[in-house]
Amino acid sequence: MKNSTPIEVNSIIGNFQNYESLSLQMNKRIFKDFIKVFFIIPWYQPYNIYHLYLLEYSELHPLKNPFFEEHVSYLQYWVAYKDQKPIGRIGAWIDTEYNKIQKYPDKKTGWIGLFECIEDSSVARMLIETACKELRKKGIEKILGPGRFNASSQVGLQIDGFDINPYFMEPFNPPYYEDYFSIYGKKETDWYSFGINSTSFKTHLTRVEKIEAKHGKFEDKLKEKGIRVYSPKKSTYNVEIDRVIHLYNKLWQKDNHPQFSPLLKKERLSLKKSIQLFCDKSLILIAETNDRDVIGIAVAVPNINEALYRLPFVKWNVPFSVKLVLRDIIGFSSILKKVVFKSFSQIRILILGSSLPMVGLDTTLYKNLFVNASLLNIKQASASQIAEPNLLMMGPLKKMGSVEKKWRVYSF
Repeated sequence: MKNSTPIEVNSIIGNFQNYESLSLQMNKRIFKDFIKVFFIIPWYQPYNIYHLYLLEYSELHPLKNPFFEEHVSYLQYWVAYKDQKPIGRIGAWIDTEYNKIQKYPDKKTGWIGLFECIEDSSVARMLIETACKELRKKGIEKILGPGRFNASSQVGLQIDGFDINPYFMEPFNPPYYEDYFSIYGKKETDWYSFGINSTSFKTHLTRVEKIEAKHGKFEDKLKEKGIRVYSPKKSTYNVEIDRVIHLYNKLWQKDNHPQFSPLLKKERLSLKKSIQLFCDKSLILIAETNDRDVIGIAVAVPNINEALYRLPFVKWNVPFSVKLVLRDIIGFSSILKKVVFKSFSQIRILILGSSLPMVGLDTTLYKNLFVNASLLNIKQASASQIAEPNLLMMGPLKKMGSVEKKWRVYSF
């Protein structure tokens, strides 16, 4: 692409001082362009797999997403323009909660992400260099990215598996982005998704049943140790979700979950509401002891993207932002219809783990999860995002399915 006119990179936030100052510092016009960039990248158009505009607005707006209030000590967004039209974007932030739990908290880490760009290396270079330069000015020694905040949300750049549609909350980007990031950064961590279908799981289940035929059922052995595995009841649903999120925070702070930042009060409340709205109770599993200590959890959510594939843009002669909102209305209606009638055919395994190294516990969680999913006519699942150091999850998942997608986090 020849640059007949100069490319400008404009920041959205003025002089960031603190979270409370954001409402006065934000350029609302540039922020709207920041959101729109994703929707005008030509590579996405044949796939027609777009975020919901209003959800994107809410997640990226610093005053609407509790992540920014509870985690961020510095934030900046940039939009690249050519001929006064947005053609690229990037964000940079410092997550103080992430830095607190690192082995060397004095070595400050910053993040870049939310990157989108037309296929033009000069635009990408300006965006990445601008973001990294500003973080260095803030005393940042190590920069990670790209990410959508941290590993509690979405992390990494997709570098493999482009022939498979993304599941809900899985990063999805053009392949040419890898060329831009590999120039400036080196590999920090690779993340994977494992695809599991009804056939591959039945094969695995047969192997498990053969072992149980010889040595007894895993679930019965757990009961002998005072451990039960169950799905929450409607009457206790609210409390049980709190217990799930509490253990999630505890488990994911270990070394096999890099780039994780703990969910704080308002974030936990937001996640709780999402799980309650979209997730069937049978797809939430809890393992607890006789003393009511939660030692294992599994959570799967329906693949919301099923309702959004090929979702049309209206052809009316209205502003582009209005088209996006109207598309959202159609999308939300499609999602709610599938939730009410339980007509999803895919799930994403969002959380699965245990705090005690107990034989048969994870196997029982997987088994019960897939049995319950089959009763909902679920045919496929994606377990993601799994970090390469997480061998405890990688091993069983390789037996149940195969790697479908790969993402990479770079350090700069």
